[in-house]
Amino acid sequence: WCQAAAIPGQGSCYTKADAANLPAAVFTCAAATSSRRSEILSREVQELMGITWRGNSSNSHDLLQEQELPASFNWCDKDGKNYCTMSR
Repeated sequence: WCQAAAIPGQGSCYTKADAANLPAAVFTCAAATSSRRSEILSREVQELMGITWRGNSSNSHDLLQEQELPASFNWCDKDGKNYCTMSR
């Protein structure tokens, strides 16, 4: 993130600790910038691609029926078979 111009054999410093060990006039550091652009598509771009805006929402949770749960359940004795693994 910075260049050390006057240090023989050391062209760059990679940590703040490296930079702190140098005299103030010896290095120049780049300003912190966000070089990564957003990966979120705008509504306009999505619609141009044929994607329905907010089209992944549904009321499927409202369509679920209540189900009865067993009074007791144990993976170590599920229908006469042991699905448990011993911890070592």
